[in-house]
Amino acid sequence: MNIFDYSSYKSFVKDHVNSLPRGGRGELSRIAKAISVHTSSLSQVLNAEKDLTMDQSLSLSEYLGLNSRETDYFVLLVNKSRASTGKAKNYFQTRMNDLKQSDVELAVLLDQPKEVHNSLKSVYYSSWLYSGARILSSISNYQNIEELSKRLGIEKSKCNEIVDFLIEAGVCKKMTNRIIANPEHTHISTKAHEIDQHRRNWRIKALERLDQISNGEYALSAPMSVSQNDLYAIKEELQILTKKILDRCRASKSEVPVCLNIDWVQF
Repeated sequence: MNIFDYSSYKSFVKDHVNSLPRGGRGELSRIAKAISVHTSSLSQVLNAEKDLTMDQSLSLSEYLGLNSRETDYFVLLVNKSRASTGKAKNYFQTRMNDLKQSDVELAVLLDQPKEVHNSLKSVYYSSWLYSGARILSSISNYQNIEELSKRLGIEKSKCNEIVDFLIEAGVCKKMTNRIIANPEHTHISTKAHEIDQHRRNWRIKALERLDQISNGEYALSAPMSVSQNDLYAIKEELQILTKKILDRCRASKSEVPVCLNIDWVQF
């Protein structure tokens, strides 16, 4: 759901509940708990003339995992509903229109696939979460904020910020209610400043995974000594193998997120 398509925060919340499995059973109780009210009071807000307070609006925005722009719009929706004069309602509507227009312009701009711009690379490669979210969004099970945030182990609000960045960077796009990775593979030049951080990010993730290795995974550490000639010959063999693996991955159906780390280093 795109909150910018709504003119009523009550309709947005109701549609959120109805979009969940089993018709959102139990969701109203969870929302009521999140904003510290009784379920009956929440029902009166959604189905009658009562409105949320400012504190409740912010708490609900956080619970729903809205990013900063979406939270601004949600609060404006609440303020417009609470306003008692036409002048006040028009003021909040104008602010809402400005936010909606900026969202439309952003969507048009980011519809064109592009490489990660140099000015964005420092953020994209600062944490495994960005490239991890991009890979996960190529898998149908994780093309929504709810499941994506769970898999990444982060709050929905943080996940929304990451997804917004990925869309801005052109490596993901939003289609209806799904977040989808653009098919182009991202790559960092070995001369790029970000390469070291990128390598660290995913080697740390591999280390965290070592005590959970499954049958479909493989980890190897093998310190050894070799001749000077074999040092370079094995490096070339690893490069050929890496290309073969990557070619196979590009043709493979996206079902399981994995990371390949290869080290052939002297000590």
